[in-house]
Order: sequence, then C-alpha cells, then structure tokens
Amino acid sequence: MILIDDMEYVVKLLFETYQIPVQYVSADQSIQILQPGCTINPAYPNNNALMMRIIEENDINEEPLLKMTDFMECYLVIHVGKQIRRGTIIVGPALISDMPEGILEGLFIDHQITSNIREEMRVYYNLLNLTNLEKWLRVAQLAAYLLFQKRIYKIELAEQPRLFVNLEHTVEKNLQSRRLEADFHLNYRIEQQIWQCVRDGDRERLTKVANSLQLEGFGVLSTKSHIRNLKNQAIISISLATRAAVEGGLYPEIAYTMSDAFILQVEDTHEIHRIYSLMMQYLYAFTDRVHANKDKSQSRIIAVCNNYIFDHIFERISVHTLARLVQLHPVYLSQLYKKETGLALNQYIQHEKIREAQKMLIQSDISVTEISALLHFNDHSYFSSIFKKITGITPNQYRKNPQPSMLN
Repeated sequence: MILIDDMEYVVKLLFETYQIPVQYVSADQSIQILQPGCTINPAYPNNNALMMRIIEENDINEEPLLKMTDFMECYLVIHVGKQIRRGTIIVGPALISDMPEGILEGLFIDHQITSNIREEMRVYYNLLNLTNLEKWLRVAQLAAYLLFQKRIYKIELAEQPRLFVNLEHTVEKNLQSRRLEADFHLNYRIEQQIWQCVRDGDRERLTKVANSLQLEGFGVLSTKSHIRNLKNQAIISISLATRAAVEGGLYPEIAYTMSDAFILQVEDTHEIHRIYSLMMQYLYAFTDRVHANKDKSQSRIIAVCNNYIFDHIFERISVHTLARLVQLHPVYLSQLYKKETGLALNQYIQHEKIREAQKMLIQSDISVTEISALLHFNDHSYFSSIFKKITGITPNQYRKNPQPSMLN
C-alpha cells in the first residue's frame, strides 16, 4: 500500500520531470494532492464535472490509460489499488497537436460555447503543453514503475467501454431495420465501379454507373439534419475518390487540394440538389484529370520526378536533386526525360516554372520581378528571356493578353 507521503513524492517527481500538471484524487474524486499549474477548462463548471468525464467505473486498475476529452485535451489516468480503487493519479491536461483558430471555432460551435467563455478557453489552450504519444508513453512508464514496480511498453488512447456497447446495440438495431424493410446501402460492387472509373480516368463508364445510382442507398450519417447527412455522404465519397485518383496517377497535392476545395464548397452550400451536383462535378473532375495524366504515358521514374517538381515548384530544383531521388545518374535521367517528354530535364523544369508563372500572371497582381524571385530564376532579365523563348512573348505582354493555348 502506497503511503500519502510516497504519493506526494510520485506526483512531485512526475510534474518536475515532464512539466505536465499532476494531481491525485481519492476514490470519491476529491483532490488530495495538487501540483501548482493545474488548471481546468473553463467549459467545465467545476473539477467534479471534469472527473466524471475522465474517470470511468470500468477502467482497469493499476494500468495507465490515456484519454482524450471532447475538447481535445489528453489526460493520463492511473487508478491506484489492485482490487479496490483507493484513488487516481491524473496527469494532464496536455495536447497531442496544435489547436489553430479554425479548430477552436469548430469546437466552440459544436459545444455551443458562449462568447463570454471563448476568450478564456483560448487562453487556457495556449497554456497547455504539446505532448506526443512517445512522451506520454515515457510518463506512463515512469508512473507505473514508481507506483507498482511494473514495466509497460506501450500506451494507447483508451476507449470508453460503454461507447462500444451502445455502438453494437445501434448497429444491430439498424441492421434489423434495414433487412426488414429491404432498405440496403449502396451496392458494394457499384461503389467499387465508381472508384474504378475514377482510377482509370473513364468518364463514359462513370456516367453509366452514375445514372444507375439511387440516393436512398447512401445510408444515414446524421439523424438531426437531412442536409448534414447529405454533406457527410458527399464528403466521404469525395475522400474515397481522392484516393482513387491518386492511385490512378494524379499528383497527390493536386488531388488533396481539389478535395479541400470541394469540402469547403459543400460546407457553404445549403441547397440539397446542389450537394449532389457538386459531388458529381468533382467525380468527373478527378476522372478527367486522371485521364489526362494517363495520356502522357509516363514511366514510374518520370512520374515520381514530375510529382516532386510539382510540389517544389517554388524552390530551387536541380537535376542532381531529382537524380538522387530516383537513384539514377543525372545524365541518364535527363536522357530519359528527353525520350519521354521531348525535353531535357533542365528544360522540363523551366517549362513547368514558366507554366506556373503564366498562372500567376493571370490570377494575381504580383509583379513580374516578384514572380521571378518566387520561382527562383537568377534574375528578372533571365526570367523574361526564358519566358519569351518558351511562349513567344514577354511576361508583361502575356499579362495584358493571355492566350490559354500557351498553358498546354
């Protein structure tokens, strides 16, 4: 049995070693030992409300449990007492990842946090340490050894047992209902056909499959709002389509950027018919992009280099960097480019940078000098000469009279 003096020593040692708040509460959840710096989320009315969130009756005793609250805080919970729980050491709160303003606003909305508390919560989150899972494991290992002379080698986010009980009951109930009413989800084969169409860049076949869809087969992902349900389904569909497009050869950064743009559009939409329309637009957009990419008939090595060039277009890109990437001699890699694209590798990099410059000239007010610097050309004059060599006109002439064919 651990004496209270020993418990104070353990709490003090954990706090001083890892600089994360530590407290020890008795079986009735009253605070017995509290390290300076322990703070409570202003969203909780008191400490007892917090304890009810993180201490579960079904928790395993003498086993470090890492728990995350609805507000994204992490706590390490260690119940003391093998048979009868005598108390609990609580390490935390801390965060596993940053909480940018966008995520905070989402939490405030989800939990209906009033405006007078929001600023207090921002201050609260700024006080929390960032603690990754590796560090949490070290905290748990030290605590377990100090308290129970027990060695542990892994720690995971603890799940709440009652959630699984409720989930299993819900799944069984919904399955019974769907089987009784013959109201089934979207046919698995049809779903796979859609992703295969995107992966293959096959627009014609996608149209045929899309025409056979029934919206009723998409399932229910929100019982509180029909439009929320449709948005959730559309976002899931596009997420799967994004991965299919990447598997089909589309540059990952293009695919994920398209996906982000879609999700933002869906979230801003309040018309039911518009959601389905957007989903189909993006399925076709992915499919067309994959098709265009496949038409280039690139080898894997060229595709890897092209993807790197796309992602790093605003950096200095050298032939030697790309050669190291694919583990080939720079001269041989340049010859491969000449064979597949008709351009030596240096020329290909220049063409891609000029293609990006064309977009910036049309879509922004950034000066030609700034564009030249952003794309890492040696100087403004050299940039202009390369631009004219490739397009036939100067950057300023192109900005005044852009010709779409030059982007191809």
